[in-house]
Amino acid sequence: MPPSPRTRNHPGGQEWLIPWEGRLARALVGGLMLDVVLEAPAGPTDPDRRRHHIKSRLTQSLVRQLSGYITLDRFRLLMRRLDNWFQFYYPLMPSPPLTQERPMLWEKFSAPATAGRPHSLVRRNFFKNWLRETAREILPRRPQRKIHPEGLEDFLQQAQIYWFQVKDFAQYFKIDRKTAWEYLQRFQETRLLVHNGRRSAAARYRLADNFLTVPVTALEQQLAQVGFPATLATQVAQELAATAGEPFWEDGWEVGRNADRRAEMVNTLTSAAILEVVYQVDRQRLLRLHPRWLNH
Repeated sequence: MPPSPRTRNHPGGQEWLIPWEGRLARALVGGLMLDVVLEAPAGPTDPDRRRHHIKSRLTQSLVRQLSGYITLDRFRLLMRRLDNWFQFYYPLMPSPPLTQERPMLWEKFSAPATAGRPHSLVRRNFFKNWLRETAREILPRRPQRKIHPEGLEDFLQQAQIYWFQVKDFAQYFKIDRKTAWEYLQRFQETRLLVHNGRRSAAARYRLADNFLTVPVTALEQQLAQVGFPATLATQVAQELAATAGEPFWEDGWEVGRNADRRAEMVNTLTSAAILEVVYQVDRQRLLRLHPRWLNH
């Protein structure tokens, strides 16, 4: 018997003919997906990356919205059907709108696919206090100054958890490197920034941990203690910090570009209480940064 018109060309075949409770769950997925698309229009422009980004954000939204409201068994059933429903709904979603030109530092300090850079990682209240109490003694006050509180806040909001060089600071504010270095030294002395301890071209600066929602420097040091090489520890720390504690799927995380060793590394991170498993279905694990790594 040929498939009925209601099931032909629909993912899942006869499973599409489901009771009202299943249709309600399917409608919930479609509504949340539309909400994700409308709330995050500035995601990746590459079609494949955008598809992965939307699905990852949809999964995170499902966890946040349904946690504590449905049983674990029903949530597992929902996640098993998610792939088919996503294939049906995604082509119906609106295309991303044209976005304005990105700031200079956006490409240099870009978050990994696990995070999608949804929000700021800077604790604005702490930074505002620093500007009010300390910046007046460092920043120039003349009307034509190139470095001012608003510009400094914009620069550090873009850099966030990422290391930057003297030349980045100099180019952003259109000042010479010697002047830029002098400012960065003052910022380090007043504990706004930390230094990576290297010299010359290898020197890097970053916001101090107490100004960030995730203490990325302490996280990087912890990763080194559990055996991660220095370069990999920096990559993984930044990738995890960029999630800001939001959950992500294990198979969608590149883990410092070493995806072949993903399972082994995730096991190490969970054992060290750096990651925790939020939910597991079959062999898929939904992970997130352990709450002890979040600054409140």
